[in-house]
Amino acid sequence: MTYTQRQSGMTLITTLVMLSFVVFLAYLAIMIAPVFIDDYQAQKIVSNLDEKESEFFSMSKGDIIDSVERRFSISSIYNIQPDEVLKIKTGGGKVKIKMHYNREVPVAANVFVLMKFQHDFEYSK
Repeated sequence: MTYTQRQSGMTLITTLVMLSFVVFLAYLAIMIAPVFIDDYQAQKIVSNLDEKESEFFSMSKGDIIDSVERRFSISSIYNIQPDEVLKIKTGGGKVKIKMHYNREVPVAANVFVLMKFQHDFEYSK
């Protein structure tokens, strides 16, 4: 008695499960990507403050926050509020800026993705 070689491959159910998983990952990427793009732009704006502002080291904390707010507005970053996320320390010819914040992205119903961003910048004359 001879046995024929058994064919193997993905069944219809396995294909549907794999396809739904890929669609879910694509959906998640589409929901999360704008948050990372905003963070990247915000990080660039804050890191280049000393180059863009001629009197950066003599600016007050409020002036620095106003400058960042203007630049965020120009770059269409509306989900990050500089007055809430920036902690600024000045003195001794140095400026230290901490930009720490969390972002929640709703995925489905009451399921959210929480992302934590922590950036520290230090400028000296």
